[in-house]
Amino acid sequence: MTWILRLGGARILARNHRTPYGEVDIVARDRWRGTLLIIEVKTRRDRRPLQVSRTQIGRLARAALFLHAHPEECSGVRIDLFDVRLPRRWFPVPRPFPRVRRHRAAWGMREADLP
Repeated sequence: MTWILRLGGARILARNHRTPYGEVDIVARDRWRGTLLIIEVKTRRDRRPLQVSRTQIGRLARAALFLHAHPEECSGVRIDLFDVRLPRRWFPVPRPFPRVRRHRAAWGMREADLP
């Protein structure tokens, strides 16, 4: 996932970063907008729709606010979600390749929502 972020103009600040509210998978900064990016990665093999609990959304929002309170020239915060679907059978040949979808501002938290 980090290569997708780097191609999109983001700089990776931390991976598996722990906050008092829980762990954030990836913390990055958008180079052009100066936005702090909180990235949640969901990986699975089945075809069920992506489900994220309200508890997890609240944890990510509190972690985002905590990280936004200690920025270095940060103009805002955005929570993104990466949905990674692995093929059911990976061995002996990986076919088809994993599918990665990026959902920007997955829960509608934008700069205007911040205090």
